[in-house]
Amino acid sequence: MNLLNFGTSAGSNFAIDPSKSAYVSNLPNIARNLSLQPSNAYGDTRRHILGAYYQHEWTPRLFSEAAIQYAGYKRYTYNASYGTLQTDINTVLPSGAVNPNYGKINADVAPTTTDQDNRHYDSRFVTAYELPITWWKQTLNAMASRRVETFYALDRRPMRTNSATPLLTAGANQYVVRQYLGDSDRAIPFLPADDATYTWERIPTRLRSQRQQLDTLQLATVANIWQERITFVGGYRHDSYASREFAIGTFSPVTGRPATQATLVKELKANVFSSGVTFFPIPQVGVYANVSQTFNPIGAGDPSLYLKQFGQTDGLGYSGGLRFKLFDGKIVGSLGYYDTTEQGRVTGYSSTEINRIWTNINRVDHTFPTAYRDTSDINSKGWELEAVANVTKNFRVRGSIGTPKTKQSNALPDTIAYFNENLPVWQAALTDPLTTNVTQINADIATLRTRIQAGNEGRALNNQADFNGNIFGNYSVTSGPLDKLTLGGGVSVVGRRIIGNQITNAFDYIKAPAYYTATATIGYTVKAYGRNVRLQLNVNNLLDYNKPFYTSVRGLSGKNYRDAFYYFEPRKFLLSATIDL
Repeated sequence: MNLLNFGTSAGSNFAIDPSKSAYVSNLPNIARNLSLQPSNAYGDTRRHILGAYYQHEWTPRLFSEAAIQYAGYKRYTYNASYGTLQTDINTVLPSGAVNPNYGKINADVAPTTTDQDNRHYDSRFVTAYELPITWWKQTLNAMASRRVETFYALDRRPMRTNSATPLLTAGANQYVVRQYLGDSDRAIPFLPADDATYTWERIPTRLRSQRQQLDTLQLATVANIWQERITFVGGYRHDSYASREFAIGTFSPVTGRPATQATLVKELKANVFSSGVTFFPIPQVGVYANVSQTFNPIGAGDPSLYLKQFGQTDGLGYSGGLRFKLFDGKIVGSLGYYDTTEQGRVTGYSSTEINRIWTNINRVDHTFPTAYRDTSDINSKGWELEAVANVTKNFRVRGSIGTPKTKQSNALPDTIAYFNENLPVWQAALTDPLTTNVTQINADIATLRTRIQAGNEGRALNNQADFNGNIFGNYSVTSGPLDKLTLGGGVSVVGRRIIGNQITNAFDYIKAPAYYTATATIGYTVKAYGRNVRLQLNVNNLLDYNKPFYTSVRGLSGKNYRDAFYYFEPRKFLLSATIDL
């Protein structure tokens, strides 16, 4: 920004990453541990959990449990984070005085607050009964449960209420504080004091309140036949779900205040089943097969672009393969194949690009009050190998490797419809001489096109990796002066991951590099006042892996490149103690 009405440069809009220097000129280097955010943001988060359980064994074959639980999560945040960083290019102030901040990096900060309250109330009653049969073993289980969840969220921003411009969301009425890098410890008042010129009010920008209830009745059985060489599991479940939600529907195009309330009510019922069998024709090697249905009501969250809520996801999955117990059980594991389909999966997306387009073409009445969600149908399949090896009495190694494959269909129907409906309006505004930030509008349209392309029919899902695997070993000392000492360590590896595609081809995937992380543990048990005290030291990211973890792509000169990323948490030591009372 500048004070003399000159133009501004938005730069490349790429996340700063040294690997981009090959195609983005003058890209600076930034240390991995540098934070550009101010230190005066504030957050207060409180969690509460309380549970009670009663268990009773009526007979050696009949067992019951009753349980209740409450979990609460409350959060208040005062957010004064930086958005776009800029260089102050003004050598003088409008008064003619020398600008003391010339050449310094600054950001315009628009403080916001968020109040959030999320609560869960759970209850269940379970009964298990073992049939009085001698030549096979079978248990029947019945469960009735209820979960009630309430959710409340309120976001507010200070806006001027007495200006000549009645639209509160207009730039002239926004409370913005300019902060210079290095001066970020200065406290920013959330609501400025009123005076003879300005009066201020905290205006809601998001409000959502929801109550949802899920009642479940479930029957299940487990049977073991032929000395447990044949195992059968089966289950049947009935779900009844009800939800009522209130949210800001629209904002007034005249005042910018919340204008309408959206009331969303839904009731769902579903019956699902699952069953599986394992058969060991010889003790060392067996086969297994499973089939299951799933039903998941879509919980609290942002609405669609048309301010509607979502129903449920319906899934059906098959799996099968081999199970093995080799060398007298020293090596056990499975090799299997799975194929699952889920319809109506919901994914969240930012409304930043859409809102910025409407703002830049002077149609703030069309801005969206929250982020939004959309649906896709997902198919996942692949091979998985899991094994545990008891190398010696004291040394155990476990590991797994998988090759997931995904594809989608019926993806982003609301995003596509909304984009096609409004694109003519956006493109017409580009030729209007009063439209500002034309470059940014074109960039935001391109971002939305890329999002839609990522939902092309049959395309693999973003974040699908070529493979993933891990191996972890643990050694326990059981005698001598180091008795009760345990040592462990392992590595997780994830292959190249899809994070986007080229602009002209949704199937020309752009992948992030493979990565690995290592962990280590050491534990020791001591006696203190007659009690066992278990000391455990965990070291995460043991080798301090410090390369970027890429999450998305961005276009430059008609081509997409890897863009946004974050770093894994640096090497961290966690010491814990567990006491047996």
